[in-house]
Amino acid sequence: MAGLLYAATRLGTLAAAGSAAAVAHLAASIRFPAMIAMLSEAVPPARRGPLLLLNHSSILIGMALGSWLGGVVLSAWDFPTVGTCAALGTALLVGLLYQMPDPRG
Repeated sequence: MAGLLYAATRLGTLAAAGSAAAVAHLAASIRFPAMIAMLSEAVPPARRGPLLLLNHSSILIGMALGSWLGGVVLSAWDFPTVGTCAALGTALLVGLLYQMPDPRG
């Protein structure tokens, strides 16, 4: 019975972490085109290309570091811990996002 309870607890943690990751992915997917449009309008045409290049490069670097960090956490702990760390990191970054001033004034 204890083994079944342990398995159900781990499955619940995994489902919660997966749900948090899905919500974070959905929020990022909705925001991404708006961010690109805002960057395109806010920057003079001569500087638009380098800015968008830096924006996309930072996204790719973040994906690489995120997968590396996820691998480190997964090798040290288990999969639900990776999901919990991802959810906490996402919550931290969303909190920081709302602390940033609006560039339009």
